Amino acid sequence: GTFTTLYPAMAQLSVDLVNRERLQRELRGFSGTLWELNKLPFLEDFFLESMRLFGRPRHYYRRTKVDLEIPTSEGMRVAVKAGTTLCLVATVARQDRAVWGDDASVFDPERYGRSPELRGRVLPFGPPSPGGNELGCAGASEGMASILWKSLAAALGRSVDWRLEPWPEPDVDAFEGVRPAELKWVRL
Repeated sequence: GTFTTLYPAMAQLSVDLVNRERLQRELRGFSGTLWELNKLPFLEDFFLESMRLFGRPRHYYRRTKVDLEIPTSEGMRVAVKAGTTLCLVATVARQDRAVWGDDASVFDPERYGRSPELRGRVLPFGPPSPGGNELGCAGASEGMASILWKSLAAALGRSVDWRLEPWPEPDVDAFEGVRPAELKWVRL
């Protein structure tokens, strides 16, 4: 999950020079511990936006326990029998304009500074499960997954001596955001 979310996030950073410079300023001269790195404010916002648009899992499956009706955006209701398996496409939910605003499909780490309440809407590395973390990321419960992700992002983000080739055209509607196999990191 770390690299599959890091690649499209770094691709976004490579075409967003304003936020790239902002992240570099925050990281310049930083020499704290990994736990202190995990608390840097803009790195956290960059991480949350990366998880929102490119996070894993991409789909959630749940089985209904009771008969229910699901309202549609057209105002209709769909009957669902108990025992039916439902699939939520997380990328659609993570771009819901009712939650994220009219720019929901735009990669914008600054949205969390403008609307801090959105920070709690992002579930990095999957939602918590009711009985512990039996189906989620093993590293999510103690924050180790986010620390790993941020340490890799910081190592790449703190320097201006890299670029991606070919120049990425990030697409938040694409399954992976970018195709990592088609990109390579090039030192300047």
